[in-house]
Amino acid sequence: MFCHYLAKYPESSKMVDAAVTICSPMRMVYCNETLKASYNGVFYKHFGLKLRAVFFNNKRVLKDYYKEKHQIDLEKYVMEKYEVPHYNLLVALQHGYIDEKDYYERSSMVHIVH
Repeated sequence: MFCHYLAKYPESSKMVDAAVTICSPMRMVYCNETLKASYNGVFYKHFGLKLRAVFFNNKRVLKDYYKEKHQIDLEKYVMEKYEVPHYNLLVALQHGYIDEKDYYERSSMVHIVH
């Protein structure tokens, strides 16, 4: 996301002259599909649980934001949701994307790598 930000707002990064991204997915939707398919979805399931843990451990800090901006009760959400798409949606909303599909499309590096 940092390289994506630098490419989108180069004038805002006065302290950074250059940045390199290594192994960034050119199309995030394909990365997600590969993660889902690999090892019968074991990595995908593990990733979903890790994302859930991040939101669960930070729900006290984030709950007001999600309630006010997106009408999501974060405390209830993390108790009921366990899969990657649920947490990709939260990440997408937090960073100004409309939904998970918009997040995958617009945050892919294919748009900014020259």
